Amino acid sequence: FRYETLPENFKLLDYDTQLAYAKKMYHLRHNGEWWLIKGEPVYVSGHAWFFFNFWILPEGCLPTFRMEAVDFYNAWEWAMEDEDCFGLVIIKGRQEGNTQKVSCGLYDDATRYRDVLIGMMSYDEKIVRSSFKKIVAGHNSMHDVFKPKTPKGNKVVKELEFTLPASYNAEDKENNEWRGLESIINYVANTETVYDGENRMLWWFYDEFAKVKEQNPYDQLNIMKPLLSTFNGTKIKGKAILTSTVEDKKKASDSNSRSIAYTEAIWNDSLQSEKNSRGRTQSGLYRYFRDCLHGSEVDEWGFHKKDEMRKIIESEIAAYTKSKDWHNLSSFKRKYPLTVNDALQVSAASCVLYPHLLEQKRGVIFAQKNTPDNPPKAICGELVWDETKPL
Repeated sequence: FRYETLPENFKLLDYDTQLAYAKKMYHLRHNGEWWLIKGEPVYVSGHAWFFFNFWILPEGCLPTFRMEAVDFYNAWEWAMEDEDCFGLVIIKGRQEGNTQKVSCGLYDDATRYRDVLIGMMSYDEKIVRSSFKKIVAGHNSMHDVFKPKTPKGNKVVKELEFTLPASYNAEDKENNEWRGLESIINYVANTETVYDGENRMLWWFYDEFAKVKEQNPYDQLNIMKPLLSTFNGTKIKGKAILTSTVEDKKKASDSNSRSIAYTEAIWNDSLQSEKNSRGRTQSGLYRYFRDCLHGSEVDEWGFHKKDEMRKIIESEIAAYTKSKDWHNLSSFKRKYPLTVNDALQVSAASCVLYPHLLEQKRGVIFAQKNTPDNPPKAICGELVWDETKPL
């Protein structure tokens, strides 16, 4: 993969040169491009191309080319193009840079289309404020060819508005000689009816949905669906993206158990292969699990060194298992999951039956589920706790 060579002093170039360059860049932004990388054909979607070439990170540099980001934006565009999909529910491991990718994707779409709203939400206003600030920082660093006009002197607090500054002649605006995007990106606290009545929402982003303690995020999703659709929900016009890690809380509680139960409900109802008579999943979303191997180091071509990372993860798991440190084991597997069951494992602090051992047994049962010649042994009866036998 080769990065685009951006012209210096773009504003000083003559109009025809600016226009020719802008047309080429917008074509790639909308259509992406194919690359032959390490002997493999790789489609870099328009969203991924924009991310790698134009999204400046807080470190002041462009993102490193990584296949996990290519996969992420392929899923993004897949959800966008599917007329029977309300969006994505993503469960992931830690330290994948997911927030930067989502921030760039939201900014990309907000500045592609006119008169749209991008809404952001989280269970903690500090979290969603941080995500919003990443979008503002990306906008401030954006190359002139893709940077839309915003009101001059407008202090961005909770809303980034792409409209023409007041200095533009009002008569020219009325004659459509000058026209702004009139699109908005904003964020709100986690309240149920805050976006009620909006009819131009293109994306609704719910960050860290799996850590909600009180309000069921599934209920929030159902509240948002009418704002993402028309004709009584028959036509989908906007999308939702729900992302989260699932980590241990410091203390066990009923609310923490509810958080995992809420997450499992959305996840189980979002399987792409199980659709209703309308051709949609029960939740309307498609589920996308990103294991901890997506966060592994990459080689010079951008492919992940997954085998090396897997050995490290399995070594850590073996060490916790050997010492029977079930609490830290379950916490580690949630932070760095190899499977979605790792991410959704019940906290060891909340379950005296040691969830890691239960997960092991469940894995054996599911592995034998489709082998009738070797069914798992089952004994019916009441469980009796025997404290004399070691686990």
